[in-house]
Amino acid sequence: MANLHGDFIWYELITPDADSAQAFYAPLLGWAVRSAGMPDMDYRLGAMSPG
Repeated sequence: MANLHGDFIWYELITPDADSAQAFYAPLLGWAVRSAGMPDMDYRLGAMSPG
């Protein structure tokens, strides 16, 4: 199997409780979570910190 480290991956999680999902996944996966800036929707982006 090829080493895909660093390749871009996009997943979406649809949940009725974004705060709880963020509280669970951010520390588990080491993600920094921020708002996507969509005024009419609570859409958040999670990404690993570089380094």
